[in-house]
Amino acid sequence: MLLYNEDMDEKEQTAQELLERYVEALSEPTRANLLLELEDAGELTATQLAKRLNLTVNNVLHHMRILKGYGVLASPRVVPGPTYVEKYYQLHPTIKSAIHEPGWLDRSQQHMSLEMRQAFWVAFAMTLGQLMIRAAKRYQAMDANTWNDTVLKDSQGMLSLRTLATEQYRQDLALLRQSVVNREHDAPTDGHVMIIAAFPSIFKASSGPSNAD
Repeated sequence: MLLYNEDMDEKEQTAQELLERYVEALSEPTRANLLLELEDAGELTATQLAKRLNLTVNNVLHHMRILKGYGVLASPRVVPGPTYVEKYYQLHPTIKSAIHEPGWLDRSQQHMSLEMRQAFWVAFAMTLGQLMIRAAKRYQAMDANTWNDTVLKDSQGMLSLRTLATEQYRQDLALLRQSVVNREHDAPTDGHVMIIAAFPSIFKASSGPSNAD
């Protein structure tokens, strides 16, 4: 996939290049979580990110250096303290604008090779799995009343799993894709995540080599 460059000038990147690099960064679960936190909060320090994601500050700083190399972060806002300097990280403004446009994720993959798109799909599916695990752990830590107010009250949460015949799958996918592409997204995220995924043929026997005994 794309190689990041620690010395990349923000002005040298087009919006398309930034989106491609952002998509690549989303393919790694820890960096995806950091980017989602920044999208939700606007700006955060390494200390705040570490607390939110239960990571060490050094681990966060390591990943922030990589994200900086991808060019997907704006220059941090520096706030001098009594004995240290605090940096507030945020997404690149071009990315913040682009990811609120319908269909941005599909457009970001248009110039990728087939092999790059396959690698992205595999990695991003793993990232989505990590987000599901994060949600499960968060809800598990709640007492029943808090979970009810958070998830069930006003039907704020939903789980659905369906296996479909090919024709029904294609019809439902077309309706879902049309809904997602046409939906505007201008309001603040407010901490909610909607994961929409469709996985064809995952219960079919693999055509490749098998690792089974």
